[in-house]
Amino acid sequence: YEPVDPVMAEVLRMWPNPASGNVQFDLKEDASLHVFTPTGQLIRQVETSAGNHMLDVSGLPAGTYFVKAKSNDLYYTGRLVVQQL
Repeated sequence: YEPVDPVMAEVLRMWPNPASGNVQFDLKEDASLHVFTPTGQLIRQVETSAGNHMLDVSGLPAGTYFVKAKSNDLYYTGRLVVQQL
């Protein structure tokens, strides 16, 4: 997992990364998760509460995606690599 924003590691953790099926998210706060393609197209949006959550990425084409978490009017961005087996 490679956070774009170093502060993000305190708010959102995700694994495995690279992923081919489900990605686990551990959130320290309630947040909106948005998954974007490298061109900026929004492909997933999930409203979540603090704690562990799972997101199925098996239907996504292989590539690098950006995960943006919005919590308390702050944004945190990280990279997610999807691999198809």
